[in-house]
Amino acid sequence: MSESRRDHVPEPETTIPHPGRGARGPVVIVRDPVVIYRCDSFAAVDKPPLWDTQAPPGCPSVETWLAGELGVPEKSVRAVHRLDRVTGGILLLALTKKAARLLSEQFAAGQIGKVYHAAIRKPKTSAGDAFDWINTDGPNYWTDWIAKQKNSPRVHLVPDVNARQVHTSDGVVPLEKPLLARTKISRLRENQDGDDGVDADWLRVQFEPQSGRMHQLRAQSAGRSAPIVGDRLYGDNGPWPAGLTTHFEAGGIALRSVMLTLRHPMTAKPIRLRQVLPARPGTG
Repeated sequence: MSESRRDHVPEPETTIPHPGRGARGPVVIVRDPVVIYRCDSFAAVDKPPLWDTQAPPGCPSVETWLAGELGVPEKSVRAVHRLDRVTGGILLLALTKKAARLLSEQFAAGQIGKVYHAAIRKPKTSAGDAFDWINTDGPNYWTDWIAKQKNSPRVHLVPDVNARQVHTSDGVVPLEKPLLARTKISRLRENQDGDDGVDADWLRVQFEPQSGRMHQLRAQSAGRSAPIVGDRLYGDNGPWPAGLTTHFEAGGIALRSVMLTLRHPMTAKPIRLRQVLPARPGTG
């Protein structure tokens, strides 16, 4: 997850075989994006996993798809934030230069509320509740310094703002300047649409990032030995739990953007956008 539009090194395939797609065959995009809100200034799109937010000219992306759907020039559609390729959910795209500027200013000022749902892997512990560091009676906050690895698609948690290198299995690697990341996390309770995983080796959680760093949620989870399910880039190599098929789409990791709250860039009217996971084939 990232709010940045900066150029970046493409992320390699990080997902694991998921029920509903061939475990040995090629990755298949199971559906097109869906427009969930549109006005003259901007649109909100439900982005499936494995769709790029942006791409070089001539390559498919959510930006080019929306331009085609609306019958407008590709250059007139501009994503004002970014979802990782393996992450699904709500994505905002401006349809005018003024809307792009005003929405970008809301993101930069922390005025857009963001809610993600995820499943994190249970840390290996010798005794007790492996998730006891997540308060069951209220929210928890993760605050970390995050630094992008130079010439790489991944980031690292580091001790402080002065860190410029980190030791990895590949040796010592150089880092860009660390940035502060803060995330509110809480458990998602079991409900009528499935198990929360608390008795399994995973747990469904809600993230509310207070900042928009590259791979923020993925790195913060992995840094606590609880990587997001399916996220090979950040160390999860376990099987995809059957209990997650009703919560996350095939092809991605167990992370999706489910709600954005903002003000209309032209009228300042409050807007709340929600993602509803599409029904899987055969489920109605």
